[in-house]
Amino acid sequence: MDILAWIGDSRVGGLLSIIGIALAVASYFWRRQKTLLRYALTEASIASAHKEGRFKDELEIYFQGKPVPTVTSSVFWVWNGGNTLVRSSDMASLDPLMVILPQGSTILRFTVGTSSRPVNNSRLVFPGDINHEAILEFDFLEPNEGFLFELVHTAARNAVKLRGTLINSPQSPVFSRLMPASTRRDFRRLRWVTAGLFAVLALGTAIPQIFPQLQANPEWWKELTAAYLSAPVQYLIAAISAAAALLIFFWPWPGTKLPSSLEDMLP
Repeated sequence: MDILAWIGDSRVGGLLSIIGIALAVASYFWRRQKTLLRYALTEASIASAHKEGRFKDELEIYFQGKPVPTVTSSVFWVWNGGNTLVRSSDMASLDPLMVILPQGSTILRFTVGTSSRPVNNSRLVFPGDINHEAILEFDFLEPNEGFLFELVHTAARNAVKLRGTLINSPQSPVFSRLMPASTRRDFRRLRWVTAGLFAVLALGTAIPQIFPQLQANPEWWKELTAAYLSAPVQYLIAAISAAAALLIFFWPWPGTKLPSSLEDMLP
């Protein structure tokens, strides 16, 4: 078959044009600037003397010699989830990046863990004498860079909030559930299986067109092609392909993968 004539076919040219336009549109949305801060949170109740406890009258909790009603640990991962540089100065001055506990709660201890790079200079700053709020500051975060910090406080679980306004990104910071390692492995397997399926479909469709001599000889190719083009097989392949595509695009994946620079910070 004359490859140049095949490429010059108007139908092939139209198909390649559509593919090119689709790739150009996808590339635009993929590469356009996006400013975004993401965070993930895990919490654990270390000790609690709430009134519903069995030993509410006998149990007393002390932290560094002071009586407290509850001791909770909240671990945050904060990272640049966009594709542009983010600085602390990019946060709105009237709404900086802050950790806020309910009124009456107290931050007992805070620890800034490892950053993606030491030069990120991540830190927590307390505004005046307020002991239930802390401001998160950093010099800069490149895309997929971040840091970890832990608060030990007297609020209940799910009571601590991270808020702030990042200029040019009104939705930041965005909460993201961490994707378990087992789910990431399953997702990678499914992605490879789906890619392999579509590759087989593409080859099965293209080879008979590129090499028409295979349709005439040998005989086994005729039988294979006839079986492949039979209605039941075509319906089965279409159903599998449609199901795989829907699964990839609409499956509610239970979390977000941390950037590689933060994965070693997982507990």
